[in-house]
Amino acid sequence: DLPDMICRWRPEGTITFVNENFCRYFGKTREELVGKSFLPYLCADDEGGSGKSANAFSADRPIDYSEKRVVLPGGEVRWLECVTRALFDEDGRVKEYQSIGHDITSRKNAEDENSLLQARLMQSQKMEAVGTLAGGIAHDFNNIITVIKSLTELVVGKVGTDDPLYKYLRPINESCRRAINLVQQLLLFSRNKPIDM
Repeated sequence: DLPDMICRWRPEGTITFVNENFCRYFGKTREELVGKSFLPYLCADDEGGSGKSANAFSADRPIDYSEKRVVLPGGEVRWLECVTRALFDEDGRVKEYQSIGHDITSRKNAEDENSLLQARLMQSQKMEAVGTLAGGIAHDFNNIITVIKSLTELVVGKVGTDDPLYKYLRPINESCRRAINLVQQLLLFSRNKPIDM
């Protein structure tokens, strides 16, 4: 772990003090940092919430905790955990802030990886549940088709091809064949073995 960094700045963002650890972290000298704004070191998306407004601090609540992304001179983005204290003037207005920062990039990366794994696990569980449901529907559907198919074959055996009823039995058989194909697809989706029809 990198050591703590200390930085002081005015409400508009101008740096007034940095310790040696801060300089090393950002690869800058004190002369390059003091008197300049710290905003260029924050990720563009985070700038709006970078410095707490004077109204966010009070004598009763002079300390705030935050996590923010910073951009190192080479372009690398890292995470800092900061404890910020407001320093007030005689009129009770914030004249300066002092932050103690600590690099938490490793922890944040681990959290992101864990979130990704959790999301993948949830997706896998959802697909497993859908597969189980599809398998159950396929088996119930199969039972219904079996009855229709069996009765149709029984009637076909009783009537001849010249019987007026025969022309109605052919579409039923065709529909059964298509339904059987649908059942097989459902079973394949649910990773069950196709059943013999």
